[in-house]
Formats: sequence, structure tokens, C-alpha cells
Amino acid sequence: MISKKIINDRIDKFLWYWDIKTDIWFVWMEEWFWGTIEELEIRLKSTKSKNIIDVYHDMVNVPDHIKRFIPNAPIQRTLSKLILIYLTLKWKNIISNEDIRETQTNIFGRINSDTCNLELMPLPCRSVNEKDWIYKDFNIPWLWSRKEYIERFMPQRICLFQKLIHEKKPKIVIFYSFSYRDKRDLIIWKPTKKINNLFFYRNSHTNFFIIPHPAAHSLTKKDWYKIAEDIKYISKQ
Repeated sequence: MISKKIINDRIDKFLWYWDIKTDIWFVWMEEWFWGTIEELEIRLKSTKSKNIIDVYHDMVNVPDHIKRFIPNAPIQRTLSKLILIYLTLKWKNIISNEDIRETQTNIFGRINSDTCNLELMPLPCRSVNEKDWIYKDFNIPWLWSRKEYIERFMPQRICLFQKLIHEKKPKIVIFYSFSYRDKRDLIIWKPTKKINNLFFYRNSHTNFFIIPHPAAHSLTKKDWYKIAEDIKYISKQ
């Protein structure tokens, strides 16, 4: 059974898949979840009392999650675009599907890798649509709707991310999805400006980017290569 205690633990503690010491951070709106309530319980228990976990070793008991990270797993559409950007930033000029698969299954979000994948909001969900808000049935007042959840917890998460960025000073922070773009601007402290298919702001130590959701149907593979190259070019200026 998913208890109030388990959910509160996740909200209070969970932040990211390894490793906050790296120079490139990917900030997701929230972790995706397409499984059953039983699988959600396993997922929440797998991160209990933790704020940093390995995307593979700490999640081996979560069926809907681990299938993306086993050897020869299918390339996942959302991850593939983020990995394309990551490999481009690592100065790799020609990126094959096998490069993406290898990074997805062995590097991205793994302990001792140089990737950092953070969650802006802590609770996994299928989408940001109210109809997919599964926590309304758990009899917790501040989770009766996504709106109430966002209003209660987004301000403290914004403050947390501001503090992390100020302390760690990553070189590049990439937010994906234009949903809640105004909240990302609050983390950055300044409004972002649009350049081609992304929004951008730079302070004295960090380049901030907001990119489309990697599952956006309107963008082609060529568009994503352009986004990756734009991030690489702007970051070098």
C-alpha cells in the first residue's frame, strides 16, 4: 500500500539520478510513470530515504523503469534526444543509434558517470495533464489535484534548485519541455530569450537552456541535431 509517509519521503528527499558534481545537468519536469499502482509503490520504495540513486542498480525491481536500461534495450524516444545533446557536448561529431543505445544502457544516470539528471518535481506521473494525476485517490489533501500539488511544492523546489545551482555552479543546465517555462525562469532568476528552437540565458558561471520536450512530434531528427549544435556553440562563447 502506498502510504502518506512514503509519498512525503519522496517529496522531501528525492532529487536526481547521479551525479551533481558534473558540469552538465539535465532537469526534467518530473519522472515519467506508465505502470500500475503496484509498480508505483515499488518505485517509491526503491527511492525511500534517498536523494541520489543509480538509474539502473537502485531500480532493478521496478519493471516499467528497468526495461529501458538493460543490455540491448530499445532506444527510448525522450532519452535519445537528451543523449544526442550530451554526446554532442562531449565533442562527438558523428552519433550513431548504437552510440545512443550504449549511453542509455550504460552511462546516462549511472553512478560514476558524468551525467546528472534532476527532477524539478518529485512525484512520478504519466503527463502534466490533470487527467493523468493518479495521486488524487491517496487521501492526501495537498495531492487532491496537480494544481494543489504544484502550488504547495513548486516554490520550495525552485528555492532548492536555485541553491544547488549557486553552490555547484554547473557549466550547462538544460531544462526540457516548455511546460512551466515561467517556473524555470524563476530558477534562473532572469527571463530567457529565444534562439531558434530553444530559450537561453547565461550568468557568470552557467549557461541555461530550455528546450522542447524530446517527444515533440513537430521536430525532426535534423531539428534535434540543430538544437544540440546550438547548445554546444552558445556554451563555447
